[in-house]
Amino acid sequence: MMNRLILLTISILLVLLISCDSKFEKSESDSINAGELTIYCDESIAKVMDSTFKMYQNAYPKIKFDAKIVDSREAMNMILSGQAEAVIVSRNYLPDEDSLMAEFDVKRTEMIAAEDALVFYVNRDFPLDTINHEQLVEILTTQKSFNEFYPQVGFEPEFVCNSIRSAEYANFLKLVLGNQKHTKQLKFLNGVDSVKNYIRGNSKAIGIGYLSHVTRKADWKVLNVSYINQDGKREPPQTVHQAYIVQNRYPYIVQYRVLIQESSMSKAFWFASFISKEFIVQTYFKELGIVPGFGQFRLIKQD
Repeated sequence: MMNRLILLTISILLVLLISCDSKFEKSESDSINAGELTIYCDESIAKVMDSTFKMYQNAYPKIKFDAKIVDSREAMNMILSGQAEAVIVSRNYLPDEDSLMAEFDVKRTEMIAAEDALVFYVNRDFPLDTINHEQLVEILTTQKSFNEFYPQVGFEPEFVCNSIRSAEYANFLKLVLGNQKHTKQLKFLNGVDSVKNYIRGNSKAIGIGYLSHVTRKADWKVLNVSYINQDGKREPPQTVHQAYIVQNRYPYIVQYRVLIQESSMSKAFWFASFISKEFIVQTYFKELGIVPGFGQFRLIKQD
C-alpha cells in the first residue's frame, strides 16, 4: 500500500532573459517581424501547443503564421532534411536519426519549451491505482503475465498507444523499456483522442499517453509508478505531478523540444525563443499542470 504522500505545490519564479516591458528586442527588419513562417508540430502535443501559437500570433501580427500538425517522425524528417524552418516535438532523436545526423554532420539548434510526463492511465473503474516500473518491464518484455504481479486485477489488460510513428510510442520504447523489444502486443490507434476515447469506454485497458492529455480530467486516473532510481534507492509510488517532475522523481519525463535550422536571428529563432522563454507561454504551461522549460522553482511542502 502506498505510504502517505506529501503533497507539493510549485511556485514558479520565471526569470526572463529579456524584461517583460521590452519583451524581445525585435528588429524592425521584415525578416523578423513580417513575412511568413511555417512550423511543424508533433500531433501528440498539438492541442497543448495551440494556445501558445495564438500567443505568438498576437505578439507578431505581421507574420503570416502556419502550424502544420504531423506525427513526430514526419516532423523530424522535415527538420533534418532542411524542409522546415522549425519544428516542435515531444521526443528526442531516434537511433536512425542520430546516425544520419552523425553521418552527414547535421546539427540543429534546440530549445526546451516544457517538460511533461509519459503516463499510464486507465478508466476510473480499473481495479489498480499503482504500478511498479521493474515489474511493468518484465510484463512487457517477457512471457510473464500481468496477473502474476497483480492478481487482484483478475484479467490481462491490453496496452493502448497512439500510432507506431508517434512520440508517445518512441518515449515508451526509450523511457520505459530502455530500447528493449516488447513481447506483449500493443494496440495502436490513430491519434491522442482515439486512445483517450478507447480508455474512457474500456475498463480493461491501459492507455499510454502524456500527463497533459489527462490532467484535471475526471474521466481517467493516472497510475502512480514506483521504481528504483539511479542511486539504487526505491522511489515509492508518487502522484504524477509537476513537483515530482521538477525534482526528477518520476521515471518517464518528456521534453517539448523546439528545433530550428540555424541559430541566426531569424523568424524561426524568435519563434523558438518566444515559445521557450516568454512569460505568458511559460505561465500557461505551469497552469496547465506541466513544467515550464524556463524558470526557477521553489517547492513548498504542505501538511
